Amino acid sequence: MRSKGSQDEYQRREAELKEREQSLRLREIEAELVQKREVEIEQATETVRMQPRQTTLGRWRRQFSVAAKLFVLFVVAIVGITLGKWIAIAVVVGAVGWLGYKAFFAGDMPRE
Repeated sequence: MRSKGSQDEYQRREAELKEREQSLRLREIEAELVQKREVEIEQATETVRMQPRQTTLGRWRRQFSVAAKLFVLFVVAIVGITLGKWIAIAVVVGAVGWLGYKAFFAGDMPRE
């Protein structure tokens, strides 16, 4: 049998152990609450970029911009083709002229 003093010591240690367990559990709960609060604050302060509203004028302007780019591309292509055609004609006329000169006039020149 245990003596009165050892039972008191046993109960005192058991009470201390329960107190430590309770304080440890309270600290764990407090840490969880602090972490949840930090997450909530972070989510509340998180900024989200707003999407611009789609207006009829905005869509029309964007479509017009695409149409204008295509028109400019078309005009540049036509000008390029026309310029290339004129250069090709000039080269052909120059080549025919040079061949004609060589064929008809270069052989008739007297050499000294």
